[in-house]
Parts: sequence; C-alpha cells; structure tokens
Amino acid sequence: MEDNNKKYIELRSEKVRNIIGQVPPVLLRYGTIIISVVLLLLVIIAAFVPYRKSISINVTIHSTPQSILIKSDRNGILFQDSIPQNVNKGDIITFIATGDSLIPIYSPISGKIIVNVWNRDSVRNGDLLFAIIPDNLIRYYGTVEVSNENFSKITEGNKVIIKDMSGNNINGRVATKRFQKLRIEFDKESLSETTIPETELSGIVILSDVPFLKRILKNQNLDEQNQ
Repeated sequence: MEDNNKKYIELRSEKVRNIIGQVPPVLLRYGTIIISVVLLLLVIIAAFVPYRKSISINVTIHSTPQSILIKSDRNGILFQDSIPQNVNKGDIITFIATGDSLIPIYSPISGKIIVNVWNRDSVRNGDLLFAIIPDNLIRYYGTVEVSNENFSKITEGNKVIIKDMSGNNINGRVATKRFQKLRIEFDKESLSETTIPETELSGIVILSDVPFLKRILKNQNLDEQNQ
C-alpha cells in the first residue's frame, strides 16, 4: 500500500509537488507577527512587573506608652449589654458570669478599648478580653527576631508588610537592626483602629522589588565588573 502511495506522488508534476511542499505565505506572515507580539509582551512584563524577593517574619506589636491587655482570670461567660469605647481608670468594663456570681472587670488605666470578645461569649482562664490603648499614645512600633542568615540579608530601610487581624495590610520599614533583632516603624495611615498591641502578626520583609529585566541587567553589570 505504501509503495502505491509513493508511486502516486512521484507521478505528479514538478509544479504540483512544489505546491504540496510549500508553506503558505499567509501562515508565514501571521506566524511571524504572533511570535513578535509574544516576545514583545514578555519584554514588557520583564521590564515592568516587579520581581519580589522577601523573607517571612512574625512581628510583635508594641505601643508607647505601653498598652494594657485585659485577660480573663477564670472560666465563664462575658456579660455586658454595652461595652464602652473609652474608660477611665477604675471603671467597670464588663462582668464575667461564673455560676450565680457576676465578677466585675476593672480598667487599670484610662484609654480606648479594643474589644476581642463580645457579650455572651464563653471565655476561659487566660483568654484575651480587651486591649486598652492609653489616652497619651505616641506611636506603635514592632519588634522581630530573625535568624542569623536572614539578618545578614536585611538592611535598614527595607519595606515591611504585615497583616492585621482583619487581613488588611499594615505598611512599615525596618528602622534599626541589632543582634538579630529588628525594630519596625509603621506608616500611621495604614494602621487600623483595631490593631491590638502586644500581639504577634505575620508579614514579610521585602529585600528587593525591582522589575525582572532590571534585575537581570544589574546582575550582568556586576558580573562584568567582577571580571
């Protein structure tokens, strides 16, 4: 059968054989255009899309003056129809119901309350109930402990992004680095009113955030200088 097909093809004229073996010029033209467009898009992506290199961190949030965390000292049910937004030192914030008793929770300082539990919630001994932000709050800052390997990669001024309890971004920068510890200063406009001090949040330190093409050219220049 194959021998018959070969004979049939060989019987065709030279012109027919040329047409059969020729790639249509339209396909050549559009194929070249498509490949050129794809290459152009790759160059644009490499030139403008950032290549982000980062290190994962856990940041402990602090405040100056220090905020106060109110934790439950027993098991029970939180009982308060209305929790105030601001309290004075010595005010009753809420009650914890244990059996037939209502145990009052007093505020040790004056300030704004950030609520972590709500009316009728069950609480256990040690659970965080509230954070009280002092009236004379100056600022928030963060502290991080990193490994010796990562510490050498981080420089002061590196951008930091962490997630608050609601999943929103809090932006900041590495202010100082000493003895494998980092101090993070936050952008005030990115801080949430529900940010709870003395809690730990996850985030990243951005080591580089330059376009991929620029990074390649930079590495190439460094290699040429080393040579």
